[in-house]
Amino acid sequence: MNEKQIEVVSQFMRLQTLMNSHQKRLGGTPYSGQGRVLSLLKENPQITQKELTALFGMTKQATAQLLDKLEKGGYIARETSETDRRVSVIVLTEAGALAASEMEIDIAAHDRGSELGCLNDAELDALSGYLGRIINSFEQLGKVRGNHENGIDRNV
Repeated sequence: MNEKQIEVVSQFMRLQTLMNSHQKRLGGTPYSGQGRVLSLLKENPQITQKELTALFGMTKQATAQLLDKLEKGGYIARETSETDRRVSVIVLTEAGALAASEMEIDIAAHDRGSELGCLNDAELDALSGYLGRIINSFEQLGKVRGNHENGIDRNV
């Protein structure tokens, strides 16, 4: 890695720290942790635990722990699927729907995205393109590493 790359990675790390700190001060977002599940369930009233696990790219255990917290808080309920008794369907309770709505209102009230107001449309387009390429690079790197970690080298 050259000096410029090290500087940019350092800037990304600083930005990530600042964004996380900002989100915690505002009480989180509907796009992380429990809020993410509530937001998804608000849009998709019934979803299986298996589907949630796949959508969020989490382990089964992490998804179960997250759902346990939401269930204990009264935000979700687990019901047996009517079509397949082996499947557990996650449903949003009234308290969960209210919490998801309040989260969205809080986000709107804090004007999320105003941090990017320092950039004009052309700069936002350029940044979006750069970030897309970086994300793609990380995703490709993850696929290659995932193959090696599983003892499979599909690049041969």
